[in-house]
Amino acid sequence: MTAANDTPSVSASVTTTTYTDTALDDTFTAATGTLTGADRDSGQTLSYGVTGSAADSSQAGYDRAKAGTYGTLYVNSTSGAYKYIPNDGA
Repeated sequence: MTAANDTPSVSASVTTTTYTDTALDDTFTAATGTLTGADRDSGQTLSYGVTGSAADSSQAGYDRAKAGTYGTLYVNSTSGAYKYIPNDGA
């Protein structure tokens, strides 16, 4: 039996980041890391993204983005690098 079309796996390097919102105009630091994928099927090229994301090159080095209530997640679809930029107005 030969396995085919196995589901790829993904993991992420995550740095613990805490954001504390105050009544003042806060400034938050972006959280960054890398998604790492693997596929047991040989010869596969992996790409990275976020469900519901759109093409977006407004941040250098990233080509996909997904905005949420509390910030925007940017992903490099080739390397798996990501950056989360909090929305200090949320």
